[in-house]
Amino acid sequence: MTSQKLILVYWAARNRAGAFRNLLDYCGLSWTNKLPEEKSDKTGDNNLPYLLDGEKKIAGTMNLLNYIPRKADKKELTGETKNKHKEVEGFINEAMILKDELNRIVEKKGDFEAAKERFFTGDGSKGRTILHDFDRKLKDKEWLAEDLSIADFYLFEQVDLIHDMGGEKLKNLPHLVCFRNRFAELQQVKAHRSSTHFIQLWFLDGTTCWNNQEKIW
Repeated sequence: MTSQKLILVYWAARNRAGAFRNLLDYCGLSWTNKLPEEKSDKTGDNNLPYLLDGEKKIAGTMNLLNYIPRKADKKELTGETKNKHKEVEGFINEAMILKDELNRIVEKKGDFEAAKERFFTGDGSKGRTILHDFDRKLKDKEWLAEDLSIADFYLFEQVDLIHDMGGEKLKNLPHLVCFRNRFAELQQVKAHRSSTHFIQLWFLDGTTCWNNQEKIW
């Protein structure tokens, strides 16, 4: 019997769903993207994205990142042991804070460049501190938890967002640059990024001051 195709529900933008789309293709799962039925709040519902697997509904960043590889019998991506799994989820939690800080930049309508500058150069910038911490972590290893894991999928999205906002901001983070390039060269990731599943647009028009196609405000 043919297994049912998974459905990822999210807007036609990369923002919160990029890591999951990438992971679904990396794991070789059959899936399709579906737009949310309600379009009244384009700014991003806390329940979005979510995955439909038959009658199951999986929502939440950590839940999705763990569910997808386990569905594909690739549990090693979540950490082979209890301690390794805890380490992987720790990296994801740190990357989630980074994402929140990055999203605050593009929410500064009319002040995008100034907000970006404060993020990368301002004293006490939480985002800057996290970036340099990840750069140090990757100094002597290819992947955050030694072997490729779901944490790398989530971190890649944040580093790739910075690259698209202006790659010069990564020039003092050489290990993150190498990480981004190494991840993007994985065969399955390259295939995803050249497929119709890949959505280049980071944010929907009208929801932020930048969406990687133009400055909106």
